[in-house]
Amino acid sequence: MNEFLDQYFPTDFISDYVSNNKDGLSRFRIYTLYRFFSSVSKTDDSFVHHLQEHFQAPLNEEPLEIALNYLSKDFFFSPGIRENSLDIFFLYYAIMAVEDAVIHVDFLSSIITTHCPLLSNLDFSDISTEITKDFEEETAFFGGLYLLSANYEALLSSYLPKFLSVYQEDFHFSCEDFVLYNFMDEYFEIKNCRNHPKYQELINTLILATLNAFDTTIEQCAFADALPQVVHPYSKFAGLYRFGALESASLESKEECITMMQHLFEYAVAYELRNNLFDFHIDEDRIITLDNWKDKLKWYNTQYTNAFNLAVSSFYAATLSRKMLKLQYKENLNKLR
Repeated sequence: MNEFLDQYFPTDFISDYVSNNKDGLSRFRIYTLYRFFSSVSKTDDSFVHHLQEHFQAPLNEEPLEIALNYLSKDFFFSPGIRENSLDIFFLYYAIMAVEDAVIHVDFLSSIITTHCPLLSNLDFSDISTEITKDFEEETAFFGGLYLLSANYEALLSSYLPKFLSVYQEDFHFSCEDFVLYNFMDEYFEIKNCRNHPKYQELINTLILATLNAFDTTIEQCAFADALPQVVHPYSKFAGLYRFGALESASLESKEECITMMQHLFEYAVAYELRNNLFDFHIDEDRIITLDNWKDKLKWYNTQYTNAFNLAVSSFYAATLSRKMLKLQYKENLNKLR
């Protein structure tokens, strides 16, 4: 087992999230089933049509909006969408399958048996069942995790270390968000730290302090007429100009812009806080806790600037990415007609 990969498949963190968040188990099921669908499609071009025939996704904007709504609800289990792929549809199908599991259970069992016979021959109810090297294949890995979460929820935490033993780096199960918040859990020694009131107070205080340092608000940051930096590469992203920088108008929905900017500031200050805490990790006499941070945490101009630039530049990138995703979706609709 490669211990470096532990941070990308943090078993304790995943188990805590699934168990202690209202939508945790549902998001885990949707994500793993989506990854199963996506992996099958890489070797079977007709698979998407098989799913479309069953789920009868409306060939309009509705599947895209449902998928984007799922993505926007939480950092965790929000996958990246492959360019020039039908992944948005696979995510939509997974959402429909999990939300109406009773209706689709026989269909899912059929396609899992067809595309990964290995899974139909295993008895996950027996905790001694081994997760062999066969699970180093993407379809088996994610199909197995989905079946566990759907049928043996109580055993999921016991099996996760076994799945870690066959985890492959190119699975990219989690993104930087898992690494970031897993660090916070370990540093502050609190499970599910992100939902702890004291941690939320810390992050909200840092967001407000950062905004005050630039004499602005979340609302002003989210609109081009108030903050021009959100429409073009800014600060660390300015190097893009020599390769063809595209200026971006904000998203159509003001409410959506504000929500996105709020989430990005939450992430940005947490990211900068982690960088700051690494220094305190070295000197045990200066350990920051959720009880003493008001007295001991130092947040200087460098931290304000780094957090602000990351949030604003991420907003620019996110709006462009969202537009590209919508254009790709419209182009791919024809493939299902």
